[in-house]
Amino acid sequence: GQSANEVSIGAWATAISLGITLKASKSLKVRIGGEFDMASGDDDATDKELNTFNNLYHTNHAHYGQADFVSWRNMTAFSGNLKFIFAKKKTWLKLAYWNVNLNTEKDLWYGVSGAPQGIVTNGKDTGLYHEIDATFNTDAGIVDVQCGVSYLMGGDAIVTSKADPLFMYLS
Repeated sequence: GQSANEVSIGAWATAISLGITLKASKSLKVRIGGEFDMASGDDDATDKELNTFNNLYHTNHAHYGQADFVSWRNMTAFSGNLKFIFAKKKTWLKLAYWNVNLNTEKDLWYGVSGAPQGIVTNGKDTGLYHEIDATFNTDAGIVDVQCGVSYLMGGDAIVTSKADPLFMYLS
């Protein structure tokens, strides 16, 4: 049996990424891909079971969208992406769409560091945001150069004022 101070951990996470690369021409390949990421959340913070997944090393920039608005905690994310790979070494353009949701509306929204976000959710919806990314990378000799832009649209779960819920983040 459990003592009064013991907590049982029942947290989990999964990530699936699939894609196919097609040769469009002699100097261009196109990769069509999709990704699904999910991490458990806790639907009862008062019980003796911890269900929110906690990833130890937060390396989210390459995952769940370029804008870095979510951690791999209490989340479900779907992505469709298209990557154009040019003949020049390490030169590509990637376009991606992300739909990011809470896994359970009773847990918090965790930011890229794993800490709870300051943005308040309404506690009854799970839709956090939709994100559209465009990222360009090229080999510039001794360094790689990468730039991009992300456009975010707030979801139903986010409590907003009368201000426009759309926001833009430059990466």
